[in-house]
Amino acid sequence: MNTEALISSHRLLPHPFEGHWRETEHEDGSYRAGLHLLTATEEAGWHTVDAEVTLTLEEGGPASVALSHTGVTAYGHKLLAPGDSLKIGPGVLRSLSCLGAYVLLKVRIAPDVAVGERQLMPDDWFPNPEGRPKR
Repeated sequence: MNTEALISSHRLLPHPFEGHWRETEHEDGSYRAGLHLLTATEEAGWHTVDAEVTLTLEEGGPASVALSHTGVTAYGHKLLAPGDSLKIGPGVLRSLSCLGAYVLLKVRIAPDVAVGERQLMPDDWFPNPEGRPKR
């Protein structure tokens, strides 16, 4: 399926930072859930959110998730097949990349945090022992 067909079939809208998004569930103060689409040319840069985030691969993939608990070191996790899931704790820095043509993720955020309320790192930031951006 091409990107335009995916966007249309899932009724996705442009995400404020990257890719496309549609909220599918929302209970004020409790949780927010939705679908997030990234294509091979898109990635979610390093960011954090003050909530637990669960990512589940719905279609496409694989997806690569880089995580940093400290801002000093990072490690990776891959979502390879539909149904693969990853929980990320509050305050953990993460970035997300599509390793195929596209990746459609189900995202659950608890407690409820609006999509635009995440903390973005500068574009050139990457975890490292010196705490400085790698260029």
